[in-house]
Amino acid sequence: MRFISLLSILFIFGCSGTKISTINDVRTPSLVTLPAEESFTVIRGGTKVGYLNIARSGDTLISDYDYKNNGRGPTIKERIILNKNGFPLKWDIAGTTTFGNTIDEHYELKGNLAYWKDAASS
Repeated sequence: MRFISLLSILFIFGCSGTKISTINDVRTPSLVTLPAEESFTVIRGGTKVGYLNIARSGDTLISDYDYKNNGRGPTIKERIILNKNGFPLKWDIAGTTTFGNTIDEHYELKGNLAYWKDAASS
């Protein structure tokens, strides 16, 4: 699921005409140039089977993703707080996997340490 979520964000940055700025020799997307809201539709065989909605406000991104094929598919909501360079400081992911398993994952960067909690960790 982390892979799919990260791909979603990379897709949004890659497909939205993102302005790239250089800060400390690191290329980062400028959130100022991105629209406040974007919506995408997942279509398979001419039928709408899902969506991805992104909302941006200041340093916060909220994504809502749902895809169903034969009644199965993931439903994922994410909240990401970015630093001034566009890198995640905090990332919360909640929802269900394709087969109904619970997703409840949390990432946080505090100083020089990053913390990640998922269903496998305590």
